[in-house]
Amino acid sequence: MKTIRKSMLLGACLTLLLSSAKVLSEGSIKVGIPAEFPPYYSIGDNNEPYGFGIDVISELANTAGLSIRYFPYDSWRSTFNAMKEGRIQVIPNSGITEERKTYMNFTTPVEQFEVSVFVRSTSNELRTLDDLQGKTIGVVSSNVAVKILHQSSEYQLKEYLTLSDALFELLSGRIDGLAYPEPVVWKALNEIGLNQNVRKVSPSLTEVKRAIGIHPDHPEIHAKLQSALDNFYGTDKYHRIYDKWFNSNVAADTNTSNENHLMLFIVLVIFLATSILLYLKNRQLRALLKNVGKD
Repeated sequence: MKTIRKSMLLGACLTLLLSSAKVLSEGSIKVGIPAEFPPYYSIGDNNEPYGFGIDVISELANTAGLSIRYFPYDSWRSTFNAMKEGRIQVIPNSGITEERKTYMNFTTPVEQFEVSVFVRSTSNELRTLDDLQGKTIGVVSSNVAVKILHQSSEYQLKEYLTLSDALFELLSGRIDGLAYPEPVVWKALNEIGLNQNVRKVSPSLTEVKRAIGIHPDHPEIHAKLQSALDNFYGTDKYHRIYDKWFNSNVAADTNTSNENHLMLFIVLVIFLATSILLYLKNRQLRALLKNVGKD
């Protein structure tokens, strides 16, 4: 019996090693992402993915000598299911939770964000989480906010498949609040010009550390990406990528200020040109009247 168990164990280990070796020898990894989770993941008009998570994993894969095959999914739930079933090997940026550790091995954190509850700006009576007791709060499937709020019976939860659906329900007044990661909500609202229509209440639900998730069957991929991350995290290049996706509001404010200055300059030029033309025409009119008086 012991011999059989040892044979089975050796067979499993051999299969695992051959699987990892095959991936690394081919130099390609299967990376799964949700199609809609800006600024981490989005799909462009050319069907190419972009975002903070994409820029980071591209940098790390390049350093590790790995090429990437992307597999976009319609939701986080579908992405996690693909990982559980072994259809993908890497998720570039995911919140670290105990439940997800059962089917992914994480690298050290890449960054972190706060998960908060958002309400309409016109909901003046809703200022804190306590004010939302008995109210309906929207959550998105597989997001950490679902588990946090399910622990309390003080809120009525309504679950959605995507952030777009949940935001529409909040803005249209069908739910009272929306619990979701802050940077993703602000990015989505900024893109449609409705960031003034929503505000967050205090305090935040939690702070989530995020990292690269790798399928447990591929420890060699984990080792290569972790080594690349150790040499990348905190560098100037890392901060440039981070600022590109998370400090865009500063750039937007600067661009708006520059545009306002340009418009002011154009208005002043038009005003001066108009004043000069009126002055010249006034002089011509006076000259004509003077000549008529002489006649």
